Amino acid sequence: MAHLLVENSSLSSDNDHSIISTSPYHWLLEPCTLSDSKVVALVRFGKSDFAIHLHPKDKRGYRSVVRLINNDRMISTINRDYPSAERIGLALTMALVTEVYSRIVPIAQSAVTGNNTRSLDPKPDNTQLFISQEPIFLHGYVFGCGDPEEKYIEDVQMYDSVVEAIFDMNSPSSQESKHDKQVPWKLDEMKKVVRRLETEIDNIHDA
Repeated sequence: MAHLLVENSSLSSDNDHSIISTSPYHWLLEPCTLSDSKVVALVRFGKSDFAIHLHPKDKRGYRSVVRLINNDRMISTINRDYPSAERIGLALTMALVTEVYSRIVPIAQSAVTGNNTRSLDPKPDNTQLFISQEPIFLHGYVFGCGDPEEKYIEDVQMYDSVVEAIFDMNSPSSQESKHDKQVPWKLDEMKKVVRRLETEIDNIHDA
């Protein structure tokens, strides 16, 4: 029988906090508020809160992140198992964001990648979540596909992956081809995309 393990199930682990705060994922510990220039909206589902924000390091496809948050204790959302209510809340929030993108770009795509850092011990058939190099957190991505050179939002080029290529969400290397590496945002670009996404959310709400 296969077993799923969480390496560190403590929700307030000082060790977790220390590892993450000094890693490239330190932004996971920062509260998400509407005063943050990358945040589009905050959503509540049941007892859970979710943030919709632009990916802080990659503007390809106007890429956004939808993630579970707890602004009072962000470490509590990391490196643990997630009950059905939280996973359903993520799915519904992502459905809203995907609909928003479908009103802006030719193709809107989404991917749930919340528990994708793992190791396998084949002998007892254990799959272990969370490795020291990368935490797990309940989240997904929404991004647009179309003409990589097109500007679907004001003067902000989309920088989609090349046609028929798989969108590589974790390709930071400058050795990748033009559209298959992460592309950093300029502050004014982020503001324009956030404003358009906010407008489309309002349009859906008012329909």
